[in-house]
Amino acid sequence: KARRFVFIRETVELKSNEPCLFYPDLYDYEVIVTNMEDLPPEKVWRWYNKRCNVENKIDELKQGLAVDQTSQHEMIRNAAFMWIKALAYNLLNWFKSALMPQEHRHHEVATIRRVLINVPGNIVGNGRYRHVRLAPNAWLKKTITIIKENFKVFLKKRAWLMVYVT
Repeated sequence: KARRFVFIRETVELKSNEPCLFYPDLYDYEVIVTNMEDLPPEKVWRWYNKRCNVENKIDELKQGLAVDQTSQHEMIRNAAFMWIKALAYNLLNWFKSALMPQEHRHHEVATIRRVLINVPGNIVGNGRYRHVRLAPNAWLKKTITIIKENFKVFLKKRAWLMVYVT
């Protein structure tokens, strides 16, 4: 298929005040491969720059949920695992945007797993009455309190019920 190449050249600002003897003009180059033929090069560059975070999301899916790995020998099982991973990713994004404190909503999957899910603790209690006692952690206690409060607010709004009723 025919593709269009848009080349972008930007001048690099030298960090030191000393003049550069060998390379006075340093540039950063960027190439965008696209099939957009109707836009001028500058608009193509601006359009793609708004979407540059897609690469970060792909890396997050690979590292956090192992989307690039297929562990089964049958296509139908791998497809089922991919749907489960996609559902998990969407639920985690909802969790981050709706329940997490504002200053922690930018965390990736691996960071949330490390600081919220993989928390050391002990199972204590007798017989049927067992519970988990977590290690003392002031940050975790504050974060869990905020998550609980945000969840109560979410349940009171009941806007999520309208999706199922209509």
